[in-house]
Amino acid sequence: MHSERAPFFLKLADWGGVVFLHFPIMIIAAYAFNTEDAAFSFPPQGLTLRWC
Repeated sequence: MHSERAPFFLKLADWGGVVFLHFPIMIIAAYAFNTEDAAFSFPPQGLTLRWC
């Protein structure tokens, strides 16, 4: 059996693809908890434990 490790550039391309695909999802999830008037604030204004 051939057990050679993957080259560095292949690992780098793999992680680049993972970040490229997941980064927009993380941005959309972050915007989902923000209100319209506080779109670029941190921590998100809509993220609270007050549900009532």
